Amino acid sequence: MPPLRLREVAGQCELSLVGWGTGRGATLQDAGRDLVENLLALGRTLCDNGLFVSPELPPIDLRVLQFTRELLQIDAAGGDVHARVFGRATDRAL
Repeated sequence: MPPLRLREVAGQCELSLVGWGTGRGATLQDAGRDLVENLLALGRTLCDNGLFVSPELPPIDLRVLQFTRELLQIDAAGGDVHARVFGRATDRAL
């Protein structure tokens, strides 16, 4: 999994999986929810449209693609995607 990075941008929390996805929100929890939703949306887009490779893009680590696929599988099974991203059990209400 790519490293998580937290920073403040324009008075909001920005939480990112470096080089792969970003979530923003007024609180860390909001940024975490946004990050998970963005990762799932990215995964769905890749599944629907495929992955396009261009020499202008940086190389993509295949482990990150596998991680994204795992997130989709967890979500489809009704599992806790937040726990996989953040490494701990979380309240689904987050």
